[in-house]
Amino acid sequence: MSELKINLFESERCRIVHKHSDTSIETDGPFEWGGKGRTFSPTDLVSAALGSCILSILEPIFERNGFDPRKLGLTIVKKLSKEPMMISSLSIEISYPEKLETSFRKKAMSVIDICPVKRSISQDVEITINLK
Repeated sequence: MSELKINLFESERCRIVHKHSDTSIETDGPFEWGGKGRTFSPTDLVSAALGSCILSILEPIFERNGFDPRKLGLTIVKKLSKEPMMISSLSIEISYPEKLETSFRKKAMSVIDICPVKRSISQDVEITINLK
């Protein structure tokens, strides 16, 4: 279980405190919806949660197969819709500087589906994932 404390401290800006570690982050209204975009938006954090979950899931698979997981990189492009107001799509590019065999690539891609964040995102959100 995790506990977060969230306070609105300025127009469209929230401070989120993670109770266990006492660390904090701030969010701002998304630029795409007319916010100032001064820092991460709540929808950016959904994207970041998905990306970090995917890399965490891939880490042991890469290690067991002799690849350095610290060389993994991930880029997410998030698109928002206005009607309804939501994340409409997440396009994810996972990169690795060394050649990955097709069989390993398939294995890695199949493991991504167990990511709890991915499983928690609505089926209405189009998620595409490419492992380069």
